[in-house]
Amino acid sequence: MEAAGLVVAILPLVINQLDNYVQGLQTIKGFKAKHYRRELEGYLSTLGPQQAIFVNTMERALGDAVKGETESEELSPNFMINLLKRQDLEASLREKLGRDFPPFSRTVNELALLLEELSHKLGLDKSISVKDYGVNVSLLKKVLRKFKNIFSKSIYLDLFARIDTANGILKTLVEQSDHREVMKTHSIVTRDLGHERRIRKLAYSLHKAILEGKHWKCACLDQHSVCFVLSDLPDNTQETSCHARFRLIFPPNSAKDLGDERNQGLEVEAKSDTITSNLDSLGTPSLQDSPRGPHAKSAFHNSSEVKPGPGPHETTPDINSVPPIVDICSALSAIGAQSTMNDPIGCISDEMHRQNIYFVRKLAGDLTSQSLAELIGISNSSRALSGAGLFTWARRLRVAVVLASSVLQFYGSWMKA
Repeated sequence: MEAAGLVVAILPLVINQLDNYVQGLQTIKGFKAKHYRRELEGYLSTLGPQQAIFVNTMERALGDAVKGETESEELSPNFMINLLKRQDLEASLREKLGRDFPPFSRTVNELALLLEELSHKLGLDKSISVKDYGVNVSLLKKVLRKFKNIFSKSIYLDLFARIDTANGILKTLVEQSDHREVMKTHSIVTRDLGHERRIRKLAYSLHKAILEGKHWKCACLDQHSVCFVLSDLPDNTQETSCHARFRLIFPPNSAKDLGDERNQGLEVEAKSDTITSNLDSLGTPSLQDSPRGPHAKSAFHNSSEVKPGPGPHETTPDINSVPPIVDICSALSAIGAQSTMNDPIGCISDEMHRQNIYFVRKLAGDLTSQSLAELIGISNSSRALSGAGLFTWARRLRVAVVLASSVLQFYGSWMKA
């Protein structure tokens, strides 16, 4: 029994020694030229891809900031690390990574040290690429390096494992940063689309309230027309006000005296808002079974129809204090010579939206409208040679762009008129 117990106790030690013996044999085999060359090629072939992964990750992280420089230089870990020392590139990377910049920076420094340490242990000079390893080295140095590499195998494997882990961390941080950028862009697009849908609803409501609503009580209804202004305000004017604003022009009533001061063309502005309360208090009738209003001369324009709020010297009355308009014709005729910009004319509304109408200016001169076909015909006629009514290519392109933008934003069957 004692002998059996002794054998059981010694057996693990023997097995462990056998394992060490096998490892020792493998180490001795490593001195063979063929085996050593294969082992060394394995080290170098692993180091090269790890360096490439590091360089590619850094190039992806820096992005367009180093596009010109990376195209003209031979990329290496040392080159990328030197780039990071530039304050402008560091600031750009900090802005892109945000909260991930501190761990990213620490991992870059750690990985740079690991690559440098491994290259030093393998005898690779910083200025020499992996493919030039072993060139112009004396025989003695080769022998000493051979012994060192064979007995440092476990150290090399540990360094390779740490380098692989660090590269994985850097790659993950950069991918997560890129994903956040994509999600941020997606959220902006979604928010913009929601804004455009809201503007489309308000535009449709204004169009319907004017052309189909019961806000015309005059006998000269057929002589009225309305032009929905097309313009191209800068993009930075969008969403600067909580209310959408649209410009409209009411030409003079052809049934009345065109010399009458009260029968001049008017430009007005409609400020649209969504109604959250019942509209009964406004005294506005339903739009169902309502008669047709005046003729529409043009459609709404693009998203820049959301105009900025009043300037420092302009005041706009409270949107809820504007009284309802019973008859648009009478309301427009009541505008006198003393009216100033942003004076309230009244409000029109449907079940969901309220449109407050404000005076902008009176328009003098002939406001006769022309179709695009007429304008193009005039520009192609002999009268265009004198420059009268010339509809140039630049103007044609501008009108085409504005109309296309209008259709994209305000598309619907209600625009066909």
